[in-house]
Amino acid sequence: MDWEWGTDMAGILEGKRILVAGVTMDSSIGFATAVSAASEALDRLQPTAASHQRVMILEVMGRDAGHLALNAGIAGGADVILIPETPYQLSKVADQIAGLREQGRNHALVVCSEAIRPAERGRIHTFIATSPIHMQYKLQMQPDDVVEQAVRSVRRARSHVDDVEFSCEDAGRSELDFLCRIIEAAIDAGARTINIPDTVGSAIPHQFA
Repeated sequence: MDWEWGTDMAGILEGKRILVAGVTMDSSIGFATAVSAASEALDRLQPTAASHQRVMILEVMGRDAGHLALNAGIAGGADVILIPETPYQLSKVADQIAGLREQGRNHALVVCSEAIRPAERGRIHTFIATSPIHMQYKLQMQPDDVVEQAVRSVRRARSHVDDVEFSCEDAGRSELDFLCRIIEAAIDAGARTINIPDTVGSAIPHQFA
């Protein structure tokens, strides 16, 4: 590079970012080409997977980053995408594929990055709206039915993992008595972690202190 002559520069910085003519960007050289090649591979695998009723797995490069797998998986219509940033559970992958079969699909496409790793411990997060306005207009359910649905969801999650988290959506606008009731029901059903979020940002700090 020659600053004296004003030559434009194109170089890779720390193996992650690019500086082109003094402008820093987040994607690396060849990323779009790699996504195109991987998504094309998925297109070619799909009819073979369908005709042979198989689960086809495509491994793509990426080391510790799953950007390529994620983008290629979305572009190529993958049913499961596994990336290093999110440790996976084999049982959940199997459940996803089994769900496709229940819907009438006889095949599946899986894209995984080369550095994926299994989760050390599994957790399923369930939630349901608990504020009067959400129960009435979004869920169109009565409070008793909301509690029943919450319990059913937690119990089903516990049949797959030991650690289940339950959240009360829009807890900031929920009635306190109902909030206590549904949380107690979720704990009795097997929830080990309780989340009380101010979903729509209506609360002020001292209300959650």
